[in-house]
Amino acid sequence: MHKYTDAQKAYFSKLKIGQKITGKVKRFANYGAFISLGMVDGLLATKDITWGRINDPEDFLKLHQKIEVIIIFKDDLKFNIAVGLKQLLPDPWEVAKTKFKEGDTVVGQVVDIQPYGAFIQVFPGFEGLVHVSEISSDDKITNAKDFFELDQAYEATIIKLDFEKKKMGLSIK
Repeated sequence: MHKYTDAQKAYFSKLKIGQKITGKVKRFANYGAFISLGMVDGLLATKDITWGRINDPEDFLKLHQKIEVIIIFKDDLKFNIAVGLKQLLPDPWEVAKTKFKEGDTVVGQVVDIQPYGAFIQVFPGFEGLVHVSEISSDDKITNAKDFFELDQAYEATIIKLDFEKKKMGLSIK
């Protein structure tokens, strides 16, 4: 177990949830990056780096890079801190509320393909599913992997939009 100095404990006690702080990328893990916040480190989980999809934190951050983060979790007993980067930016679904409605046509890139459909990202963090039944009118396509390619751009119509659940149904028929 790590022993903390009195100075580290005093520094830690002054940090507050919601506080913005500049840190430096210290090291990477497969679940995120550790950010040096001065006398203590905070975990920047992969899910808190960006609103869009990300597989590897090193695709988005560089070792020793200075970044502004916000403290999103703090455990005073275990001296754990979680920080976020995406929380400093507007939620893309809130932005989309003012721009899109059912029936609109959007253009986006395929970011994931499953047998049941493909996920098309309109902009980072705002994506929807083209279900296999919404690919073609002739019903011959039973697996989306037979039709779509990753990173390919498509024009689609929004057929269902649920801002509460952050889900969007798309059609390319």
